[in-house]
Amino acid sequence: MNGKMRMLIICAVFALISSCKYYARSGEDLKQNTEGKIKGFLGKILDPKDKITSSGSKVGELAKKLQEEENEKDVNLEEKEGLKNDLKDYNDGKVLNPEPIALESKEPKLETAEILKPELPEEPKLPVVVKPVVKEKTEEEKAKDKEYEELRKRRIEKYQKEEEERLKRKEERLKRKEERLKRKKLRELESSENFLEGVTKDKISTVAEQIDKIISDINSINPGAPFEESSEISGKEVEDRVTGAIYDDITDMSTRGTSIYSEWGDYLEEEGELKGFLDQLEEARTELRSKIKESDNKTNKTTVKISDIKEDLEKLKDSLKKLKESLQSTANKEEIQKAIKCLMDPGDDSCE
Repeated sequence: MNGKMRMLIICAVFALISSCKYYARSGEDLKQNTEGKIKGFLGKILDPKDKITSSGSKVGELAKKLQEEENEKDVNLEEKEGLKNDLKDYNDGKVLNPEPIALESKEPKLETAEILKPELPEEPKLPVVVKPVVKEKTEEEKAKDKEYEELRKRRIEKYQKEEEERLKRKEERLKRKEERLKRKKLRELESSENFLEGVTKDKISTVAEQIDKIISDINSINPGAPFEESSEISGKEVEDRVTGAIYDDITDMSTRGTSIYSEWGDYLEEEGELKGFLDQLEEARTELRSKIKESDNKTNKTTVKISDIKEDLEKLKDSLKKLKESLQSTANKEEIQKAIKCLMDPGDDSCE
């Protein structure tokens, strides 16, 4: 037991001596002080004999023991001082950093957070697109679609053709107008009243002769013979002698033509008698033309029964007679003279 105690004391002494300034004092003073205390202590408790028999080794052991006790006291004292300092630091920290006071409830914070939280707009709901079920078409439906597509194509082609013709007529009209303007100076020299009357008379006479010829051709086609029901004629002959002749000489509305309508149409009164007869004649001509043409409305029929077109021929003959009478009427003389004058001088103020 004494050996273990000694070893423990020796280890503690060496540890304290190496780490603390307090034990930096010289070993010589400590030894003297310790030996002095031991000697005094021995002098008190030992007999003279014991003093004599006491050896230096015993004194050394006692000195070490006393020194260890002193060291233990110092260590305890230092530990107490450290505990006091720690306790003081703890109290100081507690004062400087007081513990937070616990709130009674955290729910208000949550409510505040909920109030301050911005409301985000709802994401728009995209419509659900349902792909229709494609039903396969039947043969009948396909045939109808094909027929409709062909009809639509024909209509487009017809419209394009009519538009091209309209633009072409417009260009030709402008060209003719320019040509008439070039002859303006000459017409001004010949625009006297007597000259205009003479030109008008000649023009009416020319048209009247054309009308008489067409009426004569109609009579030759429809002579009124007893066997007319079995008589036939080619579509081309009817076109050349009747429908084509009327179109070329009287009712052609294109600017490139030389008919009455193409030359006078822009200068005749819209609701006048003369223009009304021209429109009636063109309508009757169109009806007869449809009966001498094939279904494509282009090719002439090889044969046409006269009985099938008899009424149309008579209607055309009546329209031609009325037009001739209107041209020769003095009531329309002024209108015809104006048309002829504007044809020669389109820049005249009366032609606007």
